[in-house]
Amino acid sequence: MELLLATLVLGLVQGAVNALLGAGIVAVYRGTGVINFAHGAMAMVCTYVFATLVDHHAPSLHGIPLAAVLAVLVGIALGVLVDVLVMRPLARQSALVRIIASLGVLYVLQSFALMVWGGATRSVPQLFPLGSHPLGPLDLSNNEIGILVVAVLLAALITLFYYRTRFGTAIRAVSNSRDAATLSGIRVKWVTAASWALGGATGAVAGMLVAPSLGLNSYILTLLVIQAFAAALTGRLENMALALAGGLGLGVATAVVGTYMQQWLASHPLSWVNIGNVGDGVSFIWIVALLLAWRRPVATQQQQQGAAAQGFQL
Repeated sequence: MELLLATLVLGLVQGAVNALLGAGIVAVYRGTGVINFAHGAMAMVCTYVFATLVDHHAPSLHGIPLAAVLAVLVGIALGVLVDVLVMRPLARQSALVRIIASLGVLYVLQSFALMVWGGATRSVPQLFPLGSHPLGPLDLSNNEIGILVVAVLLAALITLFYYRTRFGTAIRAVSNSRDAATLSGIRVKWVTAASWALGGATGAVAGMLVAPSLGLNSYILTLLVIQAFAAALTGRLENMALALAGGLGLGVATAVVGTYMQQWLASHPLSWVNIGNVGDGVSFIWIVALLLAWRRPVATQQQQQGAAAQGFQL
């Protein structure tokens, strides 16, 4: 029973990070229609900035580490730069072209990180103070509690921003139709830049939260984009609350599968099997299941439209 509880807590913590990364993908997609596969690489660069500033003993401001604030600002600036230099010139191109462009950004950021910080895995200090709090038979660390609280709080704030502010309404208008939004007086360029900035900021926060437990190199956070995409896809790349739920559910599923598969393999001749990348496998299955679940309603809708067209022709 204790093993199951510990696995669930571990899954919720990892799921909260998935949800934060997924929130960044949703933020970019809602304002621009671009699926940003470079999101994990952007988070990686911001986390390297945070770790470097901590190494140089950056001070705190009213209890808030200045290194974390500057890393978030770097995420915002990086998001705006990607929008202005890469995505804005491709605004009229197909979605496939822009997806390929995001993969190009991923490659550039990963190469930049390798040149500046090298390829060795390094440790990253956690944002929250050391310590733990008992919860039944378990001890929850301040870092685990902080990750869960930050994920839920940011998801709620971003949702309120989209539905309770004029700028959030403008973002939804641009996601529906850029041309119609332009004709209605909305500054589309400001909206897309803000969407990329929001995505960069959430990625920076997620990277700083997860790096203390996973370590940091140019690959670890970059590849987390697979799990982030699975979380974002749960909300159809638009619903922030469903993306949060999907991230948490995916984290729990990954932790349960990883823990019990490891136990089963240890007691069988297949103990040599490495399940270190089980998260990517579960995420892939999650994505395929979502696509298959959505296929039937879409097909039904197309059949209804075809029947209506035939009736009109008769």
